Amino acid sequence: MPGSLSSPQPTSLLVKRRKVIDRAWLAYIEDGVEPDGLSAEIVRSWHRARESFGVDPTIRRALRSLPPDELADRRRRDPVFRLAEPVLEEFARRLGSVHHVLAYFDAAGWMLSLQGHPGVVEGVSAINFAPGACWAEESAGTNGPGTAIREARPVEVFASEHFVEAWQTWSCAGAPIFRPGESLPAGLVDITGPW
Repeated sequence: MPGSLSSPQPTSLLVKRRKVIDRAWLAYIEDGVEPDGLSAEIVRSWHRARESFGVDPTIRRALRSLPPDELADRRRRDPVFRLAEPVLEEFARRLGSVHHVLAYFDAAGWMLSLQGHPGVVEGVSAINFAPGACWAEESAGTNGPGTAIREARPVEVFASEHFVEAWQTWSCAGAPIFRPGESLPAGLVDITGPW
């Protein structure tokens, strides 16, 4: 987190929650101890990240990114993004003063837009939480957008519930967008801020 970002201090309940999850994460990463006391979607995601996708929990940045022309093409071809863009811009303006950012992802987990508090935009850029980056679980492990897309339901990922340690400075909540009558997400909106 950049030094210019002055965010509220976490409450003692959040600190306690974080310590419990920190211990579960460390036991799972170092010794393969089955996580206890975590939500079912987080446990499933940790299993996928480790066993199915082989995500390295020590990476420092999301590894897959689109070149600018491919990002522009994805934005143009995504009908949900085109419809949602004005709503996202208005909502992001409201978030500008509250230490959060609002991101839109396509159904494959590629971030198409990011707006909100400038200090948070700068902070998350350190881990490549930026337009053009892929945050699908296959690439980035457990995270709000990727896990919500995979689970096809809203998901909150709090601090050390992220599989990759570098993401644990942040908490995020992802909510998939569905076309009428379809069961797979057509896109996703995510709110991210300091844990």
